[in-house]
Amino acid sequence: MDGVDGETYTLNVTRDEANRINTDMVFAAEMLDICKKNKSDSQQPTEQLEQTSQNNYSGTVQEEQTAEVDVNVFKWPHEAILLLIEEYRKTADNFCSGKISQKKIWQSIGDELLKKSYNVTGPQCQSKFNICLIFICELMLLTVISQYICDL
Repeated sequence: MDGVDGETYTLNVTRDEANRINTDMVFAAEMLDICKKNKSDSQQPTEQLEQTSQNNYSGTVQEEQTAEVDVNVFKWPHEAILLLIEEYRKTADNFCSGKISQKKIWQSIGDELLKKSYNVTGPQCQSKFNICLIFICELMLLTVISQYICDL
């Protein structure tokens, strides 16, 4: 679902592209843009992708030999992210102890969010938390780089 216009889009992608959509927010946004363009261009079957930023990739999205992925995933509101972080902090010791599997810990975190009416699973919580960590690390790196450049 697009957060801007509220419309739901269905996208046919390969398994590799589906995995990348779930882990790479820039790629997911570009795929959403392609869906929007295809909807306005009456759904052309093949669309060429090109990116000139730091990730550099190119490829095609084809209708044949694709796995259907619904882009209608849970949209994390700010309050749900804060709750996710709070629940993680409560169970942080369990991740290091090794007494409980990480899968069960994430499931319990997902259950806590479900109690607060956020319809998410343990794996979705783990994925969102990992994305947040990556985002924070990238911000920290950019901050260090910009400070270094300013000090020159």
